Amino acid sequence: MKFYPVWSDSMGAKSFSIVVDACGYRVFIDPGVAVMQPSYPGDRRLHIKWADEAYNKIIEYLADSDIVIITHYHHDHYLWREADIEYYSGKKLLIKDPNKYINDSQWDRAREFLTSYLKTLYEVDLESMYISKSTFECIDYVKDYKIALSKDFGEYSERRSELLEKGFKWFEDRCSKWSSSPWIKELNEFNIIFIDSKSFKFDDLIVRFTDPFYHGIEYSRTGWVIGVVLEYLNRKIIYSSDIQGPTIEDYAYWIIKEDPDILFLDGPPTYLIPYMFNLVNFRRTIDNVKWIIRDTNRLKMIIYDHHLTRDIKFREKVGDIYRYASEHGIELLDVATYLGVKPAYELVR
Repeated sequence: MKFYPVWSDSMGAKSFSIVVDACGYRVFIDPGVAVMQPSYPGDRRLHIKWADEAYNKIIEYLADSDIVIITHYHHDHYLWREADIEYYSGKKLLIKDPNKYINDSQWDRAREFLTSYLKTLYEVDLESMYISKSTFECIDYVKDYKIALSKDFGEYSERRSELLEKGFKWFEDRCSKWSSSPWIKELNEFNIIFIDSKSFKFDDLIVRFTDPFYHGIEYSRTGWVIGVVLEYLNRKIIYSSDIQGPTIEDYAYWIIKEDPDILFLDGPPTYLIPYMFNLVNFRRTIDNVKWIIRDTNRLKMIIYDHHLTRDIKFREKVGDIYRYASEHGIELLDVATYLGVKPAYELVR
């Protein structure tokens, strides 16, 4: 089983695209790209140039892919424009369920994407794919996060309880929307499969998907993502998608239990501290990565990129993790460093 990081934030454009080759299949996970945020150093024309380079490379790898996985509907994780739909032709698409555990903006984006996909490739209207669903049980997964919920947050505990209560009310509102809105039926006849909590076997290649994970902290308004596990001939790769650290302790425990050989882990968005990401949650991510490093047995390499490398000073902020990984004999690399190219965060200093 071989893997190829296609692009990520350390190369100057928002992306977390990887390709895995195994058992005669090429699997492309999250083929998307977006221009770096305006606050990122460097000329805006350079940002656009990097995004264009990423796009071209994604198209190149996509051409030879058999299976495409979309873990959520943020634009840096899938090609979404109508002109790009042709690149999905002939591929099996394994995508995040568009009907549940999805925030409002991604609910709309998923429908826009599927409208273009069905119209362009099959001349079918998405509205004809709507169904009257059976009873839907809306599960609050946060209640099962025993490690996170039992953690002592000291002086922050009262504020955390308030945020969890507000978050649960937001979640209940989402449940009401999912329960009262038309659902899109399974689209197997159009080479699309909804992946949440499912597993698949392609000859000897096993691809497993997590339950919906929050994009960051508990009840994150940013929505939900799906983690990916690929297994072939006693080797295992995990692609975390956007769990931001991980911030939630139970997601770190999931990684430890899986015990992969290679881990693609998106880091915390340190560039958003303290406005949209506080220091308490940042420290959680540091502790959780150390826990993963300490308690996994087979882990050899962590590709540590996305969100984190949007901050050109990220190494100063998470330097303790690099030292800890070195002490435990685990390689910790961003995508640019792994590929042997000059990282964008060095070019714009």
